[in-house]
Amino acid sequence: MLKSTVRRIVITLAFCFACHSYADDSVPSLPDDATLWDDDGVLLDEEEMLYGATKYIKHLYEAPASATVITAQEIEKMGAFTLADVLERVPGLAISRTTPYGKRSIVVRGAKNSEGDLVLFNIDNHAMDHASTGSAAWQLLDMQVHNIKRIEVIRGPGSALYGANAATAVINILTKNGNIIDGYEARVSGGSFDKRELSLLAGKRFDDWDISALVNYSKRNASDTFISSDLFGSSGYADDKKEKTELQFKVNRGPYYANLYYNKQRNGSYIGADSALNDDSNLKSDQLFLMLSHDEFLTHDIHLRSTLHYDRWRVDFIYEIYPEGATRAFPAPIGNVNYPDGAVTNLISNNTNIGFESQLDVKKWDNHTLTFGFVWQVKELYEAKSISNYNPATFAPLGETREVAPWASEAKRIIKALYVQEVMEIGDDIEATFGVRYDHYSDFGKTINPRAAFVWQFSPGTYYKLLYGRAFKAPNFQELFIKNNPVVAGNDKLEPSIISTLETSINHKFAQNISGGLTLFRTEIKDIIDVIARKYKNSGEHKFQGIEAELQIGSKRSDNIYTNYTYTDAEDVIADSALPGAAKHHGNIGFNIKLLPNLHWNANLTYSSKLKRAPGDTRSDISSSKILDTAFILSDTQDELYLKTAINNLTDEEYESPDATGALMNDFPHLGRVFSLEAGIRFQ
Repeated sequence: MLKSTVRRIVITLAFCFACHSYADDSVPSLPDDATLWDDDGVLLDEEEMLYGATKYIKHLYEAPASATVITAQEIEKMGAFTLADVLERVPGLAISRTTPYGKRSIVVRGAKNSEGDLVLFNIDNHAMDHASTGSAAWQLLDMQVHNIKRIEVIRGPGSALYGANAATAVINILTKNGNIIDGYEARVSGGSFDKRELSLLAGKRFDDWDISALVNYSKRNASDTFISSDLFGSSGYADDKKEKTELQFKVNRGPYYANLYYNKQRNGSYIGADSALNDDSNLKSDQLFLMLSHDEFLTHDIHLRSTLHYDRWRVDFIYEIYPEGATRAFPAPIGNVNYPDGAVTNLISNNTNIGFESQLDVKKWDNHTLTFGFVWQVKELYEAKSISNYNPATFAPLGETREVAPWASEAKRIIKALYVQEVMEIGDDIEATFGVRYDHYSDFGKTINPRAAFVWQFSPGTYYKLLYGRAFKAPNFQELFIKNNPVVAGNDKLEPSIISTLETSINHKFAQNISGGLTLFRTEIKDIIDVIARKYKNSGEHKFQGIEAELQIGSKRSDNIYTNYTYTDAEDVIADSALPGAAKHHGNIGFNIKLLPNLHWNANLTYSSKLKRAPGDTRSDISSSKILDTAFILSDTQDELYLKTAINNLTDEEYESPDATGALMNDFPHLGRVFSLEAGIRFQ
């Protein structure tokens, strides 16, 4: 009885302290100096704390979710340069190219789509999804990691708290604040494919003020990706150039917080919009968000957080769809069309998202924590323009470049949502979580998404979880309102895709520095949005079931060996066949070793089994891949100077992501061996 009472008091006080130390972090409920204690009074490390599963701090093993936390220290050790480098090592996750113009998607336990909008990305607890595509993968997978404090990857449905597109995972990226940076940091790097990067980071706490700023510029020109046969049978090199500028400024004083983030990208079109190699495409996008929040305890047991945000995106994509002299065969009634001057189009649009969210947490009766939330958002697509040298309705050449019919209708979407969650302790060893969220969209109506979880600590260091959740992928503006396109048309009658997952897991700490986990999962996706007869429609149902396992020997803060493995049986229910393009086996094995007091070595091998083709596709299956990455990090004793060298794909393995259209002989090839060298200096 005494132990139970002490335990509840400690956890309650830790929760209150963590949520009340607002001056210490950009995400007030997870301050930099937050502390949390286990049942035996042992201080937990940062990697053992999780915010995103309940929207307040929980012990990672006690949280009602399958989740992975990666800290800045771990990111530094693995030699990662981008967010994609980190996510590829997370259990159950992979990254795949999904379009011939270079988009990438997060694959979660076998599930993916072309835009990547089954996964919700947050920066500092702010949703980054683009209104037109529903995804932020395009903008964020190449995000530099220098300013990342921690990454939380929560696998499974998250719509009961986060709403749309938190369908297969939520990836919460928390950036550093002034207290953590505590001075200045400069980094410069270079490497293969004319890679260049410059990063400047500054931050400080001044009395009650906490201020931080980031400036980052990166560029590469990866032009050695060979395409043996494109749409027209031509061979050549993909245009895989990338140029990116990131700016961020944060200020925090007491319960008040402001976050300004800007992201500018200039990309090549990889193979091309319609799988035709070209040399005259330029894909430009700009994203900005401003978030203002107020976060405080109204009483000892009542916590209120309110946030106002403004997001703006501008897209300016110039596509050379077909090169000069190309002849394209279109479905009837269009037929064959010749382009003596090539087919070039400039697609322009603006999107905004203005919203407000208020969340109230109430601690009641010692063993109940209730959360109530209200969300209001207005998303708009406007100034959609097309400037082309062909007619977008018939694809016939115009003989000149001029403004033609817009590529999409103007659109406005109003979202209103309510959510409620209860976390309840049942006795000393069981915790239950129940939640539900109601969303109303002005264009397609309502959706209700529940969750339920039971976490049982049935022995010291051993946790059993039973989790159920339902989520939805909202139709994005592109799927609803694209028009004047002979290849695909929007459909304003679309319904959301519904995703439900049931999983059970056990996590066990075998010894002080040996831990592992095993998860069984089953996911169903219904009303999948796909292109059927040149129009977006709700059609299709997929099922995924499998096993996810991981093991770590050693401490994350020192030498360790780790491995994770995911087996997925993916089924196309309507076709009654295996789902094409889904790997049955995927996993990682690696180590972090301190060779000398100031020299650290990391190596990681990622394996993915072969990918099956769709029925009727006569191309050979895509071979399995084994990608070996390694990095060495040399630093002085005070970590003020450091040098990092990394080699991605050390063995120069040739591997591809599947091309579902069948237009390419060798699918979507990835980069070969990549060398990178980085030097940095930190000072106060």
